[in-house]
Amino acid sequence: MDTQFKSFTKYTVALLMIVIGECGFAQTTYYVSSSGDNSNNGTSSGSAWASISKVNQEMSGFSSGDQILFQRGGVYSGNLHLTTAGITISDYGTGDKPVLSGAVTFSNGWTSYSGNIWQKTLGQAPAKMNNLYREGNRLPLGRYPNYNPTDGGFLTLESSSGLSTITDNQLDNTYDWEGSDVVIKVFEYRFNRVNVTNHNGSVLTLGDGFDVPDIHDNSGYYFVNHLDALDQEGEWMYEENTSTIYLYTSSNPNGTDISYPLRDTVIFVDNIANVTISNVRVAFGNDVNIAVDGSDNLAIENVDVVSVGGEGIAVEGSDDVLVSGCYFSEVNVRSLFVRNGTTDIIIEDNEFSDIGTDPAYGKEKGLYCIYNESNGAQILRNTFERIGGGAIVTGGQNQLIKHNFVNNALMLIDDMGGIYTNNNLGGLTTAGTVIEENIVTNCLGNPQGSHYDRDWAIGIYLDNHSNNVTVRNNTIYNVGTMGCFMHMNTGTIILQGNTSMTSGTHEVYTWVRDQVSSEAQYEFEDNILVTRNTGSQTHRIFNYESDVLDVDESGTYDGNYFISPFYEEEVRTRYIDGPQTAGVYNSFELDAARPNFSNSSNSAITYAPSANQDNLLLVYNPTMEDSTISLPSGKFIDAKNSDSYCGSITLSAFTSAVLLKYSSASCATPDGTLGSLEGLNVENISGSDVEIIWNSTDNALNYDIRYKATTSSNWLYINNIKDTTWIVEDMTPLTDFECQVRASGAGVESEWVYLPGTGGAVPPIHFVNADLNNVTPGSAINSTASGTDDTWSYKTASNGTIDGNYVESYMQQGEDCPNISVVVEDSLDDSKTYDIFLYFISPESQDWQVLAKLSTQTSYTAYSRNSPNVELLNDNDGIPDRLYRVLLGEVSGTTDFQVDISDDMPGTVLRAAFDGVAYQEKPVYPINFVNANLSNINPGSAINSTSSGTDDIWTFKSASNGTIDGNYVESYMQLGEDCPDISVLVEDSLSTVNTYNIYLYFISPSSQDWQISARLAGESTYNSYSRNTPGVELLNDNDGVPDRLYRVLLGEVSGVTDFEVEISDDMPGTVLRAAFDGVAYQIKEVGSGGGGARVSDVTEILGAEQDELEIEVYPVPSNEVIYLRIPSTFNRRAKLALIDLSGKEVMERGILLDSDLQEIPLPIPKGVYLMQLTVPSENLIYRQKIIKE
Repeated sequence: MDTQFKSFTKYTVALLMIVIGECGFAQTTYYVSSSGDNSNNGTSSGSAWASISKVNQEMSGFSSGDQILFQRGGVYSGNLHLTTAGITISDYGTGDKPVLSGAVTFSNGWTSYSGNIWQKTLGQAPAKMNNLYREGNRLPLGRYPNYNPTDGGFLTLESSSGLSTITDNQLDNTYDWEGSDVVIKVFEYRFNRVNVTNHNGSVLTLGDGFDVPDIHDNSGYYFVNHLDALDQEGEWMYEENTSTIYLYTSSNPNGTDISYPLRDTVIFVDNIANVTISNVRVAFGNDVNIAVDGSDNLAIENVDVVSVGGEGIAVEGSDDVLVSGCYFSEVNVRSLFVRNGTTDIIIEDNEFSDIGTDPAYGKEKGLYCIYNESNGAQILRNTFERIGGGAIVTGGQNQLIKHNFVNNALMLIDDMGGIYTNNNLGGLTTAGTVIEENIVTNCLGNPQGSHYDRDWAIGIYLDNHSNNVTVRNNTIYNVGTMGCFMHMNTGTIILQGNTSMTSGTHEVYTWVRDQVSSEAQYEFEDNILVTRNTGSQTHRIFNYESDVLDVDESGTYDGNYFISPFYEEEVRTRYIDGPQTAGVYNSFELDAARPNFSNSSNSAITYAPSANQDNLLLVYNPTMEDSTISLPSGKFIDAKNSDSYCGSITLSAFTSAVLLKYSSASCATPDGTLGSLEGLNVENISGSDVEIIWNSTDNALNYDIRYKATTSSNWLYINNIKDTTWIVEDMTPLTDFECQVRASGAGVESEWVYLPGTGGAVPPIHFVNADLNNVTPGSAINSTASGTDDTWSYKTASNGTIDGNYVESYMQQGEDCPNISVVVEDSLDDSKTYDIFLYFISPESQDWQVLAKLSTQTSYTAYSRNSPNVELLNDNDGIPDRLYRVLLGEVSGTTDFQVDISDDMPGTVLRAAFDGVAYQEKPVYPINFVNANLSNINPGSAINSTSSGTDDIWTFKSASNGTIDGNYVESYMQLGEDCPDISVLVEDSLSTVNTYNIYLYFISPSSQDWQISARLAGESTYNSYSRNTPGVELLNDNDGVPDRLYRVLLGEVSGVTDFEVEISDDMPGTVLRAAFDGVAYQIKEVGSGGGGARVSDVTEILGAEQDELEIEVYPVPSNEVIYLRIPSTFNRRAKLALIDLSGKEVMERGILLDSDLQEIPLPIPKGVYLMQLTVPSENLIYRQKIIKE
């Protein structure tokens, strides 16, 4: 638990020690029984007192530690007034809890008034009457018009004059409503009840009692507490001036028990401390059942608070109050009303039902279950059922609202939340409040009687400058309007890990509408927002609305799930560079268009709008124990596709799962195995957009792409793509980029596959600067070396390095430094293989060299600018003239590596200087399987699908196991078959710039001797392969069992687009069959390919129409050049520049643009570049994409 929240348990333990220290163990137990006698001493069950009045009488004689116990099964009427600190009110005996009641019960005295209306004048009469019960059942207050489900039974006023009169031109004047009360829905979330002092036609004159400044036109209202409103069974009214109850009933009420509240308060805890009330039932307070004022360290435990005319428990000015394990039911206004300086109240493990369900008892801040104005409140593990207003309405600092289950709240009102915060309840801020792991369901709201023509029911509502609130891991389901509403917040608002599904119009709505809230910041991460919308209505799964705060400046929105499987999701944002600008996006468009949205996901599965809505489910566990929930037939994945489920799902406490049906198969039917993602490549580059393609993957539901600059550690994601092609937009800000794709099946995902080719062809090279911290021994290097002290110098430089510093031995002055090492720790994945590089400095003007090796190598190698296979790099001044990179070797099976450096060079070498080292993961490229079949085997006459097994013809056969794809090729040698040699030809599948591994897939079961001979075309001899051949790989085959299908590496090819594998069955007689499934190819090494280029379409012309400057660009792949020509007459000097994707100019030269063919060399590394021609005299810029391969 966060330290900002107090622990009641620890506090009370400390308190108990203090009490014991002051009082010892001396205490007295007093007993009260309905069969007792107030003349008894009360100190034993046999001499019990009889009444609450006796307890009050003896109160001043009680001491701290005393207990007053009421016998179970009894009813005790009166008002218990507690004024002695440290005492306990509880129970003894067996049976039902003792009832402390403010009621009077009678069974006779009714006389007939008129028709079915009966009357009874009370001897003991309250000033007002807020409840009436018959045989333990609450009776309805009579009303006119009667309730109906269509409009709620509201009349509608047209206008008002202040708070004094209302006008209803449609009011039926059959009845005179003077002397009645009128109930008006003054706000969407509030009712007021006041007296009608005069009725004149369509005008009602009203008495005092409003808590609003005015009455809105078109507000709904109805009459109560009038004889003409009594027309349904059980309806009643109370005439205050005669103390008479009128009851409408079709049967004689005499002989039945009628109860009404006489006493305003049943228990009053009056400015005392350390009191406990437990194991009792408190009923029939006319205003409040338990009132607490100025009483600290109070515990109310396992108490039933029922049949309440107003508040169940009202707490004012009290610290460290505990309300635990209590049951609240049939409370007219609020179950808990906490305010006026109370702090650190704990409300835990309580059950609330049927709270605030009659508008006639609505008043200021009324019809809410828990209404809290206090700091440090903890509201934990409570359940709420059938609540007229909000279940938890709260304001105050450092509150914890956790593990509450709210169901069927907001039954009477709108513009309210099942859980609601406001930054000005009691003048308190909400800073530090945490709302987490709650479940809010079926809060549908009720617009009936409202002057607003809208539904506005909300699951979790942060209202009116609620500030610095965290809302995380909550579940909201089936809410009338909005799952979460963030209204005019301030400070930092965190919404993290929440799930909201099937809200009426929005799952999350953020509305920033005044200057006070214009600097709010939202951290909106990992939320799952879900809708079943089919397009028949407008549903914004997320909506941001503001006149004052640009959505792009409103915070971060990362890793959220927008799940709309029946219709494309809609995310709306308004105020984008201007208050009138709005955009509606799907999740893909959202991340591309709005810079602070990233890693958004749509639904992993999509359905037709007409599909069964139950394909999409939400299940939840509103208990503190693990719960296993049965599922409908079929198979499901969760919203994140992290797992699959069939038959049932087990959820931990207060968690939920959004499930999407992916199969109607039974649980006994296994899923197909997710295939390997293959065929990944760049299809097209247009402007700053890159189109990526790949092959369809067996049993894939969708695909994910991630990409980033090689210099960045932050991936950008495009999730849940349903197609096998995608355009990654706006790559302009990236230098070299990495791009990877993976396939997702039912609860499983493939490995990320690197994009082969240029640009992001390989994983990034991670540079590690050599400095004073990672060079060993440390004594061999310093930053103040003289150049003659045989110590390596750590120096700064404006050019020739990556990062402005380097390490040097000044050998031209006779320096001979010790050998050193650069150690890189905990940076590698020991399951992968890495290339290790050295960055060294070797200017053209002088002979600088360096000796280097990996620590695993035995000898040093000298490197200079003229060494083979070194790469010239752009350095920190942008000029490629002295910084080089060389591959030293590779390491695997380790998390660390070490590069050893030496300056032991010949005397002609002037300096040894290096900048650092680097590591690069060696990419694992996909293995692309090619099925051997009747179309690609040569000669075609040597194979058919009807071979007898004795006709010396290879057979193309189907099989339920042992293959990749259900068929294979076989020679049945055990029947004497001797088939001709054949070959599998794969055409136009390779790139001449790359080197490829070539594989054979063959079949060799353990039960028989099956072998095959194979070789690459052009090799002189065949090799035989069986299950026992060293180096072969056993694979899962099409029945999912690894028992007979093997893969073997035949060799490698390069510089070709085709390859051919030759097969033979010329094996010893003991071999029974030769069988194979196909061949495969895999990139082994991406080559430079001679530095060719390809050219995209024109991306941009600025300053002229395209037909005014028709530049022809020709790539010449074999010569590292491109050619330019202008067919039309045009003779202008121009500047030609090549710009990499970071915006850095890597080459510049002046040229003459005319009709002659211009040859442009490309002395640049492979990659993607923008060619820019600038013609100053024409104010013209021409741009085109160039890809150096």
